[in-house]
Amino acid sequence: MGGRDRARPHRAGILSVLRYRQLGTVVLGVSDLERARGFYARLPGLQPAPGGASGIVRFHVGDGSSTLELAQSARPGLRGIGFQMESARSLDRLCRVLSRYGLPWTEVAAGIRLVEPHTGAQVDFGIPVPAGHPPIAGAIEGFGHVVLRTPRYPEAVAFWRDVLGFRLSDEIEGRISLLRCFPNPLHHSLGLAKGERRMFHHLNFRVHEASDLEAIARDFSAAGVRIASGPGVHAPSRNRFLYFYDPDGLTLELASVTERFEEGRERAPRILPDRPESFALGDVRRDPAMYTVGEIEAAG
Repeated sequence: MGGRDRARPHRAGILSVLRYRQLGTVVLGVSDLERARGFYARLPGLQPAPGGASGIVRFHVGDGSSTLELAQSARPGLRGIGFQMESARSLDRLCRVLSRYGLPWTEVAAGIRLVEPHTGAQVDFGIPVPAGHPPIAGAIEGFGHVVLRTPRYPEAVAFWRDVLGFRLSDEIEGRISLLRCFPNPLHHSLGLAKGERRMFHHLNFRVHEASDLEAIARDFSAAGVRIASGPGVHAPSRNRFLYFYDPDGLTLELASVTERFEEGRERAPRILPDRPESFALGDVRRDPAMYTVGEIEAAG
């Protein structure tokens, strides 16, 4: 698992049967729960959800099959993520893969929990539960991806690709790898970035229409929400984006969906040079404070 073969085809065998549905849960630590509740409730497509434990605020995201949780914390950042498996059979196969590699995991209510060894992130894997209510009105239709930073960058990429069966879509050479949870068609569900220490990088929400971003940017500016970058266009996926900050300075992103990967007809991953135009097309301003706030903290 140590080395990385950049454009290596995905291995056959047991990994080929690890099938995921989507990024379904994100838990963020926030310093002021009530302030964060008010901020996230303003995002178009998030709806307060019942059932949060003490010190937890929950939101349904988009169609309601995904959940954002906010937890009171002295260290704002990421407390956990959860991926939905395609079926109970897929979850059972994942357990067997983890056992084969000697990786410890524990059972939780929704499935299993693993502390990912190279980023320190707590990751849950479970079976999707029907939303039980109609989609939420608003521009946001669900999570797009989450990005983590780690000094063990090559090892982390190899782990998610070769053990967990994620597929590499694109890489900005030596800086960040963009992976999708197969067979989800989105360009990436997870980003792994090289960094001096383990940190939360950013959380992405996908939006229905790229045209929504201009109006949202105006609304954010009028409400005093800090814009970090954009609107602009990402070079790897050609989606339109807008980066902004939550009240703790955590970096969030709204982005449209353009390229989709059709199972069995996927293109080969690309390796893009490490230069500004590989991140965004044109002259797009980027606040230097982007991605600088956010610890990765295991939530119990």
